[in-house]
Amino acid sequence: MLGKLEWFNVGINYLSGEIPGGLFNISVLQVLSIGAYKISGQLPLHFCLGLPNLKGLYMANNELFGELPQSISNCSSLEVLEVTENHFGGFIPSTIGELRVIEAISMNQNHFRSGSPTFNFLTALTNCRYLGRLFLSWNPFMTTLPSTVGNLSTSLVNFGCNDCGLHGLIPIEIGNLTGLLGLNLGHNKLQGSIPNTLEKLQNLQALSLPFNEMGGFITDVVCNLPHLSLIYLHENQIGGTIPQCIGNLTALRYLGVSNNKLESSIPLSLWQLINILELDLSGSITYIGNLKVAYLVDLSSNHFSGAIPSSIGDMQSLINELEGRIPESIGNIMMSLVRINFSHNHLYGEIPRTLESVSSFVIFDVSFNDFEGKFERNRTMEAIFSLFTMNYLHHIQDYI
Repeated sequence: MLGKLEWFNVGINYLSGEIPGGLFNISVLQVLSIGAYKISGQLPLHFCLGLPNLKGLYMANNELFGELPQSISNCSSLEVLEVTENHFGGFIPSTIGELRVIEAISMNQNHFRSGSPTFNFLTALTNCRYLGRLFLSWNPFMTTLPSTVGNLSTSLVNFGCNDCGLHGLIPIEIGNLTGLLGLNLGHNKLQGSIPNTLEKLQNLQALSLPFNEMGGFITDVVCNLPHLSLIYLHENQIGGTIPQCIGNLTALRYLGVSNNKLESSIPLSLWQLINILELDLSGSITYIGNLKVAYLVDLSSNHFSGAIPSSIGDMQSLINELEGRIPESIGNIMMSLVRINFSHNHLYGEIPRTLESVSSFVIFDVSFNDFEGKFERNRTMEAIFSLFTMNYLHHIQDYI
């Protein structure tokens, strides 16, 4: 009765049990979508032999296990392979490279291994000239990226291999992937410097390499990628300074370089990035008022000295945690804040009077500091008494 079925979709359900074997013998089937959350079992050893016209295989968010069969190559018309968030394991077969029209592969969050120290299946994928998206994150590959990664399709726009136990260097051949928009190799054990060949990735919009063991410096190579909107390099061992040319990246919205070995100076050009949304770094601050749309500025766990600049009052969207002196101009931003946290620092002096008329939707936490003097509180200020602990405020006056 299902011999003419071309599209089978039971996605976003809570079906349980195993996939009926008959579904793998419908020769005209083009799309098989079983994102049902509780489907279990293994794929039949020869499951693609009866699916020569299959174009889309969607099996994400299930409890499937076992290995991906070698017969995957018989799904010769396959364009999308989606098996994210299952319990597949073992080696990804090199026969996957025979899927010559494949455009997207997503295998995130399984238990796949590389199969060899040289990442064989990744090399096999160099035969797939239409491959545009490759997501392999959260699998224990425990290997190095081979130089053959540079032979992947120039159509590749997204490559994710986050938290895969990768070690060694990022091969210089990665610069051959000139179509890349997003590169995510975070949460691994990669070493060495950011390859200079990244400069060839002129379309790159997101460079994410956090939580590795990378050293070297942030060079002008990064500045020469004009479309970068995200740079995540935090939790590495990168030294030197943030280059002055960082201010040329006018598309930049997210910058994270904290917990490296960077020197304390921050280029003034950074504060010219008026559209930046998230800034997580270490160093010295001089002027930050240009960051008018920022909603997160994280300067915690540093060795800053001196005062918070008065230009902070120009930041209208800020939700963050800061250290240093609180200037009077801080009251200028309170009408748009949801939360501000100055707790557990060494702030001193009086709390600015401009904060006394703070609106009800603001939480202002200055606990565990050395403030002193008077502070008048609007009764609508949420949970304010609990937020003044461990200070030397001797007079808090309520008023309506």
